[in-house]
Amino acid sequence: SVMMRVRKLFKGDYYQLTPVTLDDRDWFAYRLHMPETGEGAVISFRRENCPVNSANYLLPELSPDTEYTFEDLFENKSFTATGGYMAENGLDISLKNRRSVSVIYYAPIK
Repeated sequence: SVMMRVRKLFKGDYYQLTPVTLDDRDWFAYRLHMPETGEGAVISFRRENCPVNSANYLLPELSPDTEYTFEDLFENKSFTATGGYMAENGLDISLKNRRSVSVIYYAPIK
């Protein structure tokens, strides 16, 4: 399950990716990161009255020269990118339905 994949990450670092707000027209997103292993997850929510169906989050804390696998745990899609690319271009998240969530798990390729 998705929760089983990410629960260990809650012991690591926490990065808020969006302002904290109760406005149901805003996205809410954060990142969990395990510095020891380089693993992490970007968890983002499209709220009930949010008119925007996509968001982009820069990930500057990733190691620039390291290649990572990014896996969408709900869509079963994955891709690879360097930490430098994600710091400069960011992670694109698209959620066509309101009141939905995305969980993107990442790990360095060894």
